[in-house]
This record gives sequence, structure tokens and C-alpha cells, in this order.
Amino acid sequence: MQNYLHIGGAKDGQLFPVADGAGAAAGFDLYILDSLNVGDESILFYRHESLTPLEVLEKIVEHYIAWAVNRHSGR
Repeated sequence: MQNYLHIGGAKDGQLFPVADGAGAAAGFDLYILDSLNVGDESILFYRHESLTPLEVLEKIVEHYIAWAVNRHSGR
């Protein structure tokens, strides 16, 4: 099983293993497999069913900024 980032819902920002070909259901939250592509590269993640693509992108940027600020060296 591979770990996938979950965006939105109760598991926002956490990595959880998901069996290949399986959907991700966490309690009553439904997550949908999605991808982010830049050129020839892509990452797979699970997004909460209630989020729009723009909201997902905003959450990814928000998490990245928080990660960058909280690093040892700061920004």
C-alpha cells in the first residue's frame, strides 16, 4: 500500500496508506483520488468530496507556506 496525502475533511494534511484501486473512506468522509500535474510530473492525492479544484489548490499552497515558515531555517 502506498501513502497518499489527504486534503480537506477530518484528515486534512495527513498521509494515509490506501490499497491500489481502492477509494478512501474515513468514517463518513468521502475522499476522491485526484492529481496535480506540472509538465511531465504529477502527484496523486485524495481530496475531500466537498472541495472544488480551486479550494484544493489554495489548501496545498497554505500547507506549503506553513511548512516553509516552520522549518528550522525559516523562510
